Amino acid sequence: LDVLPFPDRELVNYQEVINKEEGIAKLLFSRGCIFNCSYCSNAALQLLYNNSYFRLRSPDKAIEEIGGVLSRYKVKRLGFHDDIFTVSREWFYNFLRLYKKNFSYPFSCNVRPGTCTQDMFFLLKDAGCEIVGIGVESGDQRLRVEVLNRQTPDDEIIQTFDFAHRAGLRTTSFNMIGFPCETPESFQKTIDLNAKLMPNQPYLCVFCPHPGTEMERLIKLGNFEIKQDILERAEVAFVSPDFTSEEIKYFFDNFVTLVNKACGINRYTVYLVTKNIKRIYNFLKKTKASIKSKICRT
Repeated sequence: LDVLPFPDRELVNYQEVINKEEGIAKLLFSRGCIFNCSYCSNAALQLLYNNSYFRLRSPDKAIEEIGGVLSRYKVKRLGFHDDIFTVSREWFYNFLRLYKKNFSYPFSCNVRPGTCTQDMFFLLKDAGCEIVGIGVESGDQRLRVEVLNRQTPDDEIIQTFDFAHRAGLRTTSFNMIGFPCETPESFQKTIDLNAKLMPNQPYLCVFCPHPGTEMERLIKLGNFEIKQDILERAEVAFVSPDFTSEEIKYFFDNFVTLVNKACGINRYTVYLVTKNIKRIYNFLKKTKASIKSKICRT
Protein backbone atom coordinates (compact mmCIF):
# COMPACT_ATOMS: atom_id res chain seq x y z
CA LEU A 1 0.00 0.00 0.00
CA ASP A 2 2.95 2.35 0.47
CA VAL A 3 3.30 2.76 -3.31
CA LEU A 4 -0.28 4.05 -3.57
CA PRO A 5 -1.28 7.66 -2.84
CA PHE A 6 -3.29 8.53 0.24
CA PRO A 7 -7.07 8.88 -0.18
CA ASP A 8 -8.01 12.16 -1.88
CA ARG A 9 -10.07 13.77 0.85
CA GLU A 10 -10.39 16.98 -1.17
CA LEU A 11 -12.91 15.27 -3.46
CA VAL A 12 -15.48 16.16 -0.80
CA ASN A 13 -15.82 18.79 1.90
CA TYR A 14 -13.90 16.64 4.35
CA GLN A 15 -14.01 19.24 7.12
CA GLU A 16 -17.80 18.99 6.96
CA VAL A 17 -17.53 15.20 7.19
CA ILE A 18 -15.35 15.54 10.30
CA ASN A 19 -17.76 18.04 11.85
CA LYS A 20 -20.70 15.67 11.34
CA GLU A 21 -18.69 12.98 13.15
CA GLU A 22 -18.24 15.31 16.14
CA GLY A 23 -14.66 16.18 15.23
CA ILE A 24 -13.48 12.63 14.45
CA ALA A 25 -11.28 12.04 11.40
CA LYS A 26 -11.39 8.41 10.27
CA LEU A 27 -8.42 6.57 8.76
CA LEU A 28 -7.81 3.08 7.42
CA PHE A 29 -4.28 1.66 7.19
CA SER A 30 -5.04 -1.92 6.10
CA ARG A 31 -6.96 -3.74 3.40
CA GLY A 32 -8.38 -7.23 3.69
CA CYS A 33 -8.27 -9.65 6.61
CA ILE A 34 -6.42 -12.83 7.57
CA PHE A 35 -9.59 -14.46 8.95
CA ASN A 36 -12.39 -16.11 7.03
CA CYS A 37 -15.72 -15.28 8.70
CA SER A 38 -18.56 -16.64 6.59
CA TYR A 39 -20.58 -13.39 6.56
CA CYS A 40 -17.76 -10.94 5.81
CA SER A 41 -17.04 -9.25 2.48
CA ASN A 42 -13.32 -9.80 3.13
CA ALA A 43 -13.95 -13.56 2.89
CA ALA A 44 -15.56 -13.08 -0.53
CA LEU A 45 -12.54 -11.07 -1.67
CA GLN A 46 -10.25 -13.86 -0.50
CA LEU A 47 -12.12 -16.28 -2.75
CA LEU A 48 -11.96 -13.79 -5.62
CA TYR A 49 -8.18 -13.32 -5.35
CA ASN A 50 -7.44 -16.86 -4.13
CA ASN A 51 -5.36 -15.73 -1.13
CA SER A 52 -5.69 -13.88 2.17
CA TYR A 53 -5.24 -10.55 0.36
CA PHE A 54 -4.21 -8.68 3.49
CA ARG A 55 -1.98 -5.58 3.22
CA LEU A 56 -0.80 -2.88 5.61
CA ARG A 57 0.67 0.55 5.14
CA SER A 58 4.01 0.75 6.93
CA PRO A 59 3.94 2.53 10.31
CA ASP A 60 5.92 5.42 8.81
CA LYS A 61 3.40 5.89 6.00
CA ALA A 62 0.48 5.63 8.43
CA ILE A 63 2.02 8.38 10.56
CA GLU A 64 2.58 10.48 7.41
CA GLU A 65 -1.09 10.14 6.45
CA ILE A 66 -2.22 11.17 9.94
CA GLY A 67 0.08 14.20 9.83
CA GLY A 68 -1.37 15.25 6.47
CA VAL A 69 -4.92 15.10 7.80
CA LEU A 70 -4.09 17.01 10.98
CA SER A 71 -2.27 19.73 9.02
CA ARG A 72 -5.28 20.40 6.76
CA TYR A 73 -8.31 19.95 8.99
CA LYS A 74 -9.60 20.80 12.45
CA VAL A 75 -9.75 17.51 14.30
CA LYS A 76 -10.63 16.58 17.89
CA ARG A 77 -10.14 12.82 17.73
CA LEU A 78 -8.98 10.10 15.37
CA GLY A 79 -10.81 6.90 14.49
CA PHE A 80 -8.69 4.04 13.17
CA HIS A 81 -11.21 1.90 11.30
CA ASP A 82 -9.12 -1.11 10.39
CA ASP A 83 -11.14 -4.28 10.99
CA ILE A 84 -8.46 -5.59 13.36
CA PHE A 85 -5.88 -3.09 14.59
CA THR A 86 -3.85 -5.84 16.27
CA VAL A 87 -3.39 -8.35 13.41
CA SER A 88 0.37 -7.70 13.16
CA ARG A 89 1.99 -7.21 16.55
CA GLU A 90 5.23 -5.94 14.99
CA TRP A 91 3.26 -3.27 13.11
CA PHE A 92 1.20 -2.52 16.25
CA TYR A 93 4.24 -1.88 18.49
CA ASN A 94 6.07 0.21 15.87
CA PHE A 95 3.01 2.27 15.04
CA LEU A 96 2.19 3.10 18.67
CA ARG A 97 5.81 4.06 19.34
CA LEU A 98 5.75 6.52 16.42
CA TYR A 99 2.24 7.77 17.19
CA LYS A 100 3.08 8.60 20.79
CA LYS A 101 6.23 10.38 19.63
CA ASN A 102 4.40 12.55 17.05
CA PHE A 103 0.82 13.07 18.25
CA SER A 104 -1.30 13.46 21.36
CA TYR A 105 -4.77 13.13 19.85
CA PRO A 106 -7.16 10.64 21.48
CA PHE A 107 -8.21 7.80 19.18
CA SER A 108 -10.31 4.66 18.87
CA CYS A 109 -9.63 1.33 17.15
CA ASN A 110 -11.02 -2.17 16.67
CA VAL A 111 -9.57 -5.44 17.96
CA ARG A 112 -10.55 -9.11 17.71
CA PRO A 113 -10.67 -11.44 20.72
CA GLY A 114 -7.52 -13.51 20.88
CA THR A 115 -5.30 -11.00 19.06
CA CYS A 116 -4.55 -8.62 21.93
CA THR A 117 -2.74 -9.24 25.21
CA GLN A 118 -3.22 -7.33 28.46
CA ASP A 119 0.05 -5.44 27.84
CA MET A 120 -1.15 -4.37 24.39
CA PHE A 121 -4.26 -2.80 25.88
CA PHE A 122 -2.12 -0.86 28.37
CA LEU A 123 0.04 0.34 25.46
CA LEU A 124 -3.07 1.50 23.62
CA LYS A 125 -4.20 3.43 26.68
CA ASP A 126 -0.76 4.98 27.12
CA ALA A 127 -0.70 6.13 23.48
CA GLY A 128 -4.03 7.93 23.80
CA CYS A 129 -6.62 5.29 22.93
CA GLU A 130 -9.99 6.01 24.56
CA ILE A 131 -12.24 3.25 23.27
CA VAL A 132 -11.84 -0.11 21.54
CA GLY A 133 -14.47 -1.86 19.44
CA ILE A 134 -14.51 -5.63 19.92
CA GLY A 135 -16.37 -8.08 17.69
CA VAL A 136 -18.74 -10.44 19.49
CA GLU A 137 -21.26 -10.98 16.65
CA SER A 138 -23.27 -13.70 18.47
CA GLY A 139 -23.48 -14.96 22.03
CA ASP A 140 -24.46 -18.43 20.80
CA GLN A 141 -21.10 -20.21 20.70
CA ARG A 142 -22.36 -23.03 18.47
CA LEU A 143 -23.76 -20.54 15.96
CA ARG A 144 -20.61 -18.43 16.17
CA VAL A 145 -18.27 -21.36 15.48
CA GLU A 146 -20.28 -23.56 13.11
CA VAL A 147 -22.16 -20.93 11.08
CA LEU A 148 -20.15 -17.71 11.34
CA ASN A 149 -16.74 -19.47 11.30
CA ARG A 150 -15.50 -17.40 14.22
CA GLN A 151 -13.37 -19.73 16.29
CA THR A 152 -13.56 -17.67 19.47
CA PRO A 153 -14.92 -19.31 22.64
CA ASP A 154 -16.91 -17.29 25.17
CA ASP A 155 -14.02 -17.34 27.66
CA GLU A 156 -11.69 -15.67 25.16
CA ILE A 157 -14.21 -12.92 24.43
CA ILE A 158 -14.83 -12.31 28.14
CA GLN A 159 -11.08 -12.16 28.80
CA THR A 160 -10.55 -9.61 26.00
CA PHE A 161 -13.16 -7.25 27.44
CA ASP A 162 -11.69 -7.77 30.90
CA PHE A 163 -8.21 -6.86 29.61
CA ALA A 164 -9.56 -3.67 28.03
CA HIS A 165 -11.43 -2.57 31.14
CA ARG A 166 -8.43 -3.26 33.38
CA ALA A 167 -6.39 -0.93 31.16
CA GLY A 168 -8.97 1.82 31.65
CA LEU A 169 -10.37 1.67 28.13
CA ARG A 170 -14.01 2.06 27.19
CA THR A 171 -15.43 -0.71 25.04
CA THR A 172 -17.95 -1.12 22.25
CA SER A 173 -19.31 -4.61 21.58
CA PHE A 174 -20.20 -5.31 17.94
CA ASN A 175 -23.14 -7.70 17.59
CA MET A 176 -25.42 -8.89 14.78
CA ILE A 177 -28.91 -10.33 14.61
CA GLY A 178 -30.85 -12.23 11.96
CA PHE A 179 -28.44 -14.98 10.92
CA PRO A 180 -29.65 -18.20 9.27
CA CYS A 181 -30.37 -20.83 11.95
CA GLU A 182 -30.78 -18.10 14.60
CA THR A 183 -33.83 -18.07 16.86
CA PRO A 184 -35.09 -15.73 19.60
CA GLU A 185 -33.68 -18.21 22.14
CA SER A 186 -30.20 -18.21 20.58
CA PHE A 187 -30.21 -14.40 20.33
CA GLN A 188 -31.00 -14.22 24.04
CA LYS A 189 -27.52 -15.72 24.49
CA THR A 190 -26.11 -12.62 22.77
CA ILE A 191 -27.86 -10.44 25.34
CA ASP A 192 -26.65 -12.66 28.19
CA LEU A 193 -23.04 -12.66 26.96
CA ASN A 194 -23.05 -8.87 26.62
CA ALA A 195 -24.30 -8.64 30.19
CA LYS A 196 -21.19 -10.56 31.28
CA LEU A 197 -18.92 -8.39 29.10
CA MET A 198 -20.33 -5.09 30.45
CA PRO A 199 -19.45 -3.06 27.33
CA ASN A 200 -19.78 0.71 27.66
CA GLN A 201 -21.55 0.77 24.29
CA PRO A 202 -23.42 -2.37 23.21
CA TYR A 203 -23.98 -2.08 19.45
CA LEU A 204 -26.28 -4.19 17.28
CA CYS A 205 -26.82 -4.31 13.53
CA VAL A 206 -29.05 -6.52 11.38
CA PHE A 207 -27.20 -9.14 9.33
CA CYS A 208 -27.08 -8.56 5.57
CA PRO A 209 -25.82 -11.31 3.19
CA HIS A 210 -22.96 -9.89 1.12
CA PRO A 211 -22.63 -11.28 -2.42
CA GLY A 212 -20.03 -14.00 -2.83
CA THR A 213 -19.88 -14.97 0.85
CA GLU A 214 -20.43 -18.43 2.31
CA MET A 215 -23.39 -17.03 4.25
CA GLU A 216 -25.11 -15.94 1.03
CA ARG A 217 -24.60 -19.46 -0.33
CA LEU A 218 -26.20 -20.96 2.79
CA ILE A 219 -29.21 -18.66 2.46
CA LYS A 220 -29.73 -19.57 -1.18
CA LEU A 221 -29.24 -23.26 -0.35
CA GLY A 222 -31.99 -22.99 2.25
CA ASN A 223 -34.30 -21.30 -0.27
CA PHE A 224 -34.78 -18.26 1.96
CA GLU A 225 -36.32 -15.23 0.30
CA ILE A 226 -33.77 -12.39 0.16
CA LYS A 227 -35.38 -8.96 0.39
CA GLN A 228 -34.38 -6.14 -1.93
CA ASP A 229 -34.04 -2.40 -1.33
CA ILE A 230 -33.51 -2.59 2.42
CA LEU A 231 -31.71 -0.17 4.70
CA GLU A 232 -28.52 -2.18 5.28
CA ARG A 233 -27.75 -3.08 8.91
CA ALA A 234 -31.11 -1.77 10.10
CA GLU A 235 -33.75 -3.82 8.25
CA VAL A 236 -34.27 -7.57 7.94
CA ALA A 237 -32.55 -8.91 4.82
CA PHE A 238 -34.24 -12.28 4.38
CA VAL A 239 -37.32 -14.13 5.57
CA SER A 240 -36.70 -16.91 8.09
CA PRO A 241 -39.37 -19.20 9.59
CA ASP A 242 -37.34 -19.47 12.84
CA PHE A 243 -36.93 -15.76 13.54
CA THR A 244 -39.65 -13.40 12.33
CA SER A 245 -39.06 -9.85 11.14
CA GLU A 246 -41.16 -8.56 14.04
CA GLU A 247 -39.05 -10.43 16.59
CA ILE A 248 -35.80 -9.21 15.03
CA LYS A 249 -37.09 -5.62 14.99
CA TYR A 250 -38.04 -5.85 18.68
CA PHE A 251 -34.55 -7.00 19.69
CA PHE A 252 -32.90 -4.46 17.38
CA ASP A 253 -34.92 -1.54 18.77
CA ASN A 254 -34.45 -2.56 22.42
CA PHE A 255 -31.00 -4.17 22.44
CA VAL A 256 -29.19 -1.58 24.55
CA THR A 257 -32.02 -1.52 27.10
CA LEU A 258 -32.15 -5.33 27.29
CA VAL A 259 -28.37 -5.62 27.78
CA ASN A 260 -28.30 -2.98 30.50
CA LYS A 261 -31.28 -4.60 32.22
CA ALA A 262 -29.53 -8.00 32.11
CA CYS A 263 -26.45 -6.40 33.72
CA GLY A 264 -28.39 -5.89 36.96
CA ILE A 265 -30.43 -3.25 38.74
CA ASN A 266 -27.49 -0.88 39.40
CA ARG A 267 -26.33 -0.75 35.79
CA TYR A 268 -29.93 -0.51 34.54
CA THR A 269 -30.72 2.39 36.89
CA VAL A 270 -27.64 4.32 35.77
CA TYR A 271 -28.58 3.64 32.14
CA LEU A 272 -32.13 4.98 32.60
CA VAL A 273 -30.95 8.10 34.44
CA THR A 274 -28.29 8.82 31.79
CA LYS A 275 -30.79 8.23 28.99
CA ASN A 276 -33.24 10.72 30.49
CA ILE A 277 -30.53 13.31 31.10
CA LYS A 278 -29.49 13.02 27.44
CA ARG A 279 -33.10 13.34 26.34
CA ILE A 280 -33.58 16.52 28.41
CA TYR A 281 -30.25 17.93 27.18
CA ASN A 282 -31.17 17.32 23.52
CA PHE A 283 -34.60 18.88 24.08
CA LEU A 284 -33.08 22.00 25.65
CA LYS A 285 -30.48 22.18 22.87
CA LYS A 286 -33.19 22.07 20.17
CA THR A 287 -35.29 24.61 22.06
CA LYS A 288 -32.34 26.99 22.35
CA ALA A 289 -31.58 26.63 18.64
CA SER A 290 -35.22 27.25 17.75
CA ILE A 291 -35.40 30.39 19.92
CA LYS A 292 -32.13 31.66 18.46
CA SER A 293 -33.43 31.10 14.94
CA LYS A 294 -36.64 33.03 15.67
CA ILE A 295 -34.67 35.93 17.16
CA CYS A 296 -32.43 36.04 14.08
CA ARG A 297 -35.43 36.11 11.75
CA THR A 298 -37.02 38.87 13.85
